[in-house]
Amino acid sequence: MDKLAILHQGITIGIIGILVVFGSLVFLLFFLKAFIAALRYYQIRQRARRIGIIISRSVDDGPISEEVVTAITMAIHRSRQELHDMEQTIITLNRITRPYSPWSSKIHGIRRPAR
Repeated sequence: MDKLAILHQGITIGIIGILVVFGSLVFLLFFLKAFIAALRYYQIRQRARRIGIIISRSVDDGPISEEVVTAITMAIHRSRQELHDMEQTIITLNRITRPYSPWSSKIHGIRRPAR
């Protein structure tokens, strides 16, 4: 085999390898985007079931009554309130003094010149 054939095979293998890697990355990108969208859809449906809203795919062209709008508004308000805790956060910083340790000393890291 001459050098030109070996070079041609090397370039071919390199191009195929690059295409496989980038093709895999593009596939993973689309797969993860679809997975995240499905997960969000599932979470929204679970929240709706928890607070008692029935999600249907049919659309009614009639006007929505004030009672329905009030019920939906209150359900959204309650679901958003559940996300936040009403706790008071108090952060306390205590300074801890440690005795001298030779392991943390910088002087031991300095090299001495050879004699």
